[in-house]
This record gives sequence, structure tokens and C-alpha cells, in this order.
Amino acid sequence: MKRQLLPIVAEESKAVHDAVVDIDPMNIFRKLNVAPVVLSISKTDLAKYFSVAEVAAIIKAWESYESYRTTYYKETYRGDEIKHFLEKQACYY
Repeated sequence: MKRQLLPIVAEESKAVHDAVVDIDPMNIFRKLNVAPVVLSISKTDLAKYFSVAEVAAIIKAWESYESYRTTYYKETYRGDEIKHFLEKQACYY
């Protein structure tokens, strides 16, 4: 079962990683529009099939992503909000 879950974890994790490490803020916004919001595999399944260290690393990475997404990203922006999002992203580079 781990062999079946590993590609899912890898694919979803790569999508969120690629979304937040792009150097172009508009690309970040576009990629976040299609990136997964949460990992599609439950913590229970992770615990069943992965080591404690692997589960801890996966959960920590996804919690960081969820925090980033909650803090900086909205699906819909009004007025100058998209400009502010893009400016915040530009400050990181």
C-alpha cells in the first residue's frame, strides 16, 4: 500500500512546492489556484504505511504550506488586493 500512496504524496507535494517557490508572483498565484489545498491522504493512512519520521516530515511540510496559503492566498481578490498579494510575494525575492 505504501507503494501506491508514495506517488500521491510525491505528486501533491511537488505541486504545492512548485507553486510557492516560483520567482514570479503571478505564477505563484496561478499555481496556487490549481494546487491541492490539503494532502488527499489521511493522517491515519500515513501513520499505517509510513515511518514515524516520514509522517512527521510530511505533516510538517503540509502544515507549513497550509499556513502560507491561509496567510497569503485568497481565491478571489477585490480592488487592489491582488496587487498587495503580488507585492508580498515580491518581498521574498
